[in-house]
Amino acid sequence: MSLTPELRAFIIGVVEERVSELKVSREEFEKLKIAVEKNTEAIEKLSSAVNKLAEAQKRTEERINELAEAQKRTEQNVATLAKRMESLAVEVGRLSETIGFSLEDLGRELLPSRLRELGVAIEGLERRHFILDGEEIEVNLYGEGVYKGRRVLVLGEVKSRIYSNDVEKFNTQAEKIGRHLGREIFKLMFGFAIHPTAMMEAEWRNISLFTAYRPSKP
Repeated sequence: MSLTPELRAFIIGVVEERVSELKVSREEFEKLKIAVEKNTEAIEKLSSAVNKLAEAQKRTEERINELAEAQKRTEQNVATLAKRMESLAVEVGRLSETIGFSLEDLGRELLPSRLRELGVAIEGLERRHFILDGEEIEVNLYGEGVYKGRRVLVLGEVKSRIYSNDVEKFNTQAEKIGRHLGREIFKLMFGFAIHPTAMMEAEWRNISLFTAYRPSKP
């Protein structure tokens, strides 16, 4: 059967149209392939970054655990040291009773030089009693000195072990004496062992703390 010119033209047109569609599809396929490859590379890079982040996090967690262990050991050492200091305070207290040399006597011997290191010029310290509003107040350590060019009264309390409530009680008495005498006062406490809460209370009350082995200023 022979093809008519019209049929031949129709067939050629259909074939050209299909070829054109196929060409477009291949171009889109190539573009899709390139896009997939790029996404694959991006995913691989992201995966690598996530792995590195996971490793860094793991190392950080290990370091945190190490620090936690170190802190735990430090706290245990501090607790052990505190117990030893308490024990030492008791032993020294017993020794002082045995040889007749009190903690108060030790304070009178040591504190003048330590006060001078802080800028308080003072010759000596003694025990003093005051009668205020009908109440007798005993001060373990009393002296007159010069601090930053001003005349001051040095008032001190002696306790084997100093706690926050001891600091608060002494501060009340010292401030009462200062108001009664109308004088500026320099407050201090002296002991064998000082509890951490006492240090915070003393800093707030502007009270200098000293021990027999090391001076401590708030």
